[in-house]
Amino acid sequence: MSVKDLLPGFGSAPVPMLVPVVVFLLVLTFAIHIFFVLAVTGTTLMGLWERLRGRLDEARVLNAPNAVAISLLITTGIAPLLFVQVLYGPLFYTATILLAWLWFSLVWVMIAAYYLFYIYREKGSSWALLLVALGFLFVMGLQVAVAVKWQWPQTWLGSVLGVDFLWPRLLHALVGSAVLGGAFAVVVAKYKLSKGSERVEVLERVARAGRLWALVGLVLQVLVGLWYILS
Repeated sequence: MSVKDLLPGFGSAPVPMLVPVVVFLLVLTFAIHIFFVLAVTGTTLMGLWERLRGRLDEARVLNAPNAVAISLLITTGIAPLLFVQVLYGPLFYTATILLAWLWFSLVWVMIAAYYLFYIYREKGSSWALLLVALGFLFVMGLQVAVAVKWQWPQTWLGSVLGVDFLWPRLLHALVGSAVLGGAFAVVVAKYKLSKGSERVEVLERVARAGRLWALVGLVLQVLVGLWYILS
C-alpha cells in the first residue's frame, strides 16, 4: 500500500462530500482560526507592553475583547481539525501518536491560558498576562515546528532548530500577530469611540499604538518575508 492509498481522491478512503469542497472548507476555516490566533497574540503582547509602561487603562482596553476572541480562537480551531481528520485520517492519527505528549500539551496550555487571562482581567496581575502571552507563543512555535517536521522528515531524528527556515518562519508568524493585533486594536478603539465612550483620550492612544504596531509590523514583515523566501 502506498501513501496515496490513504488519501481521499487517490485511494478508497470514503469522504462524505466532494474532496475539493472539503479542502476549500479546510483552508477557509483554518484562515479564520489563524486570524483569531494572530489577533489575540498581538493584542496580548500589546497589552503586556502597555502594562509594563504603566499605562493600565490602555492595557485594559486592548485586552478586554480577548475574553470573546479567545473563545472564538478555540472554537474556530475545531472545524479545520475535523476537516483534516476527514481528509487525512490515517496520516493525522499516526502523526498525533508520534507527537504524543507534545500534541496533548496543547490542550493544557490553552486551558491554562484561558484561566490565566481571567485572573489577569479580575486581579490585574502582570505575571498572568505574561504567561498567557507565552502560552500563545508556545502554540505558535509548535505549529511552526510541526510544519517544519512535515517538510523536513529527517528532523524527526533530531532538532528542528538547525533548519534554515525555522526562525524566519517563526518570526513571520510573530510579526504577523503584531500587524493583525495592531489593526484589531484600531478597530476596537474606533468602535468604542463611535459608541460615545467617555475614555476618549485613552482610546485615541490605543488607536495610535495600534497603527504604529501595524505599520512597523508590515515593514518588518517585508524583511522577514524576504529572509523566509531566500532561506
